[in-house]
Amino acid sequence: MLITAIALILLSLPLMFVALRGRVVQRGAFCSKCRFDLVGIDQQIKGACCPECGKGLADGRAVRGCLRRKRWGVLTCSLLLLISGLTLSGIILTNNAARVMTVLPDRAVMLLHDLGVETAFTEIATNRLTRNKPWSENAWTEMIEEALDHQEDVLVLWDPRHGEVLMHALMTGRLSEDQLERYFKQATTSRIEFPEQARYGADSLSAKLHVTSSGRISSLNGTNGLVTDGVGSVWNRMMFMSIEIIEPALHIDLYSAGLTGFHIPTAAGGGSGEIGVPIDLDQLDWDSIQPGDVLAVRIMYETSIVRLSDNHVHYSETFTLEHQLQILPQDVHFSQLSDDQSIVDQFRDQEVLRISPLRLYPLGKDLNLGDRLRICQFTLISEDLPITIAGELILIHKDGEESLGKLVLEKTSGSAIRPRTWINDTLPDVKLVDELLRQGNVTIEIRPDVAVAEERSVTDKVLGVTLRFEDVVVTSTELTAATMSTLPNKDQRTARPVLREDQNSEMQTEEQSSP
Repeated sequence: MLITAIALILLSLPLMFVALRGRVVQRGAFCSKCRFDLVGIDQQIKGACCPECGKGLADGRAVRGCLRRKRWGVLTCSLLLLISGLTLSGIILTNNAARVMTVLPDRAVMLLHDLGVETAFTEIATNRLTRNKPWSENAWTEMIEEALDHQEDVLVLWDPRHGEVLMHALMTGRLSEDQLERYFKQATTSRIEFPEQARYGADSLSAKLHVTSSGRISSLNGTNGLVTDGVGSVWNRMMFMSIEIIEPALHIDLYSAGLTGFHIPTAAGGGSGEIGVPIDLDQLDWDSIQPGDVLAVRIMYETSIVRLSDNHVHYSETFTLEHQLQILPQDVHFSQLSDDQSIVDQFRDQEVLRISPLRLYPLGKDLNLGDRLRICQFTLISEDLPITIAGELILIHKDGEESLGKLVLEKTSGSAIRPRTWINDTLPDVKLVDELLRQGNVTIEIRPDVAVAEERSVTDKVLGVTLRFEDVVVTSTELTAATMSTLPNKDQRTARPVLREDQNSEMQTEEQSSP
């Protein structure tokens, strides 16, 4: 760095000399004082003088043979090099680079950045882009192109300062449509979760599409909320298009789509979305398949970056996944129930999974949902779910039990809100609804079922312990946002594991032996 500073100073000195000496613009005879053209004046005559300023011409130095004009552009360049060299030297010698950068003019900072001074780039990314005094459009243009070139060179480690430049350029509408496409091409990565095994004769399978913000758009500060392109918010759109089993031939058009907010992560990462789709295997010719066969599967899916306000697509790409699916005998389960004590303890000691009140719809009003009927609405709220939960939801009341349907909650990190609706083919007994409302609370259990996991999930391990919500509130009024929030609420109830008799005995023994 010091060598660079010395080189800048040494380069500036000859340039300054050349600039001040100037270039020849005219040759002849000129007064050295006022530069008047002396052509036609006999300088040898005694007492000859300049008709413009009166300077005597007898002295040989009174006449010059050419006129020169200073090179102001070269002089400016030499001064910039000299200032940059001296500044860089001061930075190195005082070890106070950041403070010096804040007082330099934009052109000096840009020049230092072009020369590879890291502190100059940091000053641009952390201060110049967002300050009140506008950063020049020429500087923006140069920084945007440099950042996009850096983003496309995947062999170079990503610098989040370039991400900061592109993030602000995106959100202030400075990127052209071509630049937007280049930017979003590197914006996300995707992956498919699809089971590697299926039982012979299975009715359905489940696939998941995950889209995650790419490391090659991460910035210094990132974004938590929705990102705008200068016109409206942009979103990730994920879409399953089709699944094809090569032999025996089966083609299923899916067209199952989902949206998730587009986020620009920090250097530490973040920002993702996912959709799941059930794949109906009723059309599969099981008679031509034997347990032990391996089927070749081809899945097509698409990811896009769209502006939702007008459905404008900035970037879209279609992918094809080749996959192999092994067919197992009917009596073999590839998902396993787990009662790992450390996981069970999390449900016992923490608020891992909660449930909102149950809202029963008034009979005869707003019940139609296609060809089925919705009876009840509620929400499940999880926090760092340590294992997938799969099974059947059971409502327990004074006169018996009612099934609320099958349930799969995938293992997740962070908070998740999952709205649920109790759907049935027929209306429940009016007396039952009245009794539930009069009773005011019920018990709900999630009873594990490995078959549900295999149909609707791609995980190989699910919780093997029943979870119970006690004193769940039953109401006929619409649920409020607070009751469905990830923040604990007095009307929410927490799931606790239902332990076996031997486990209860062990716990009681531990409690009695505790001081």
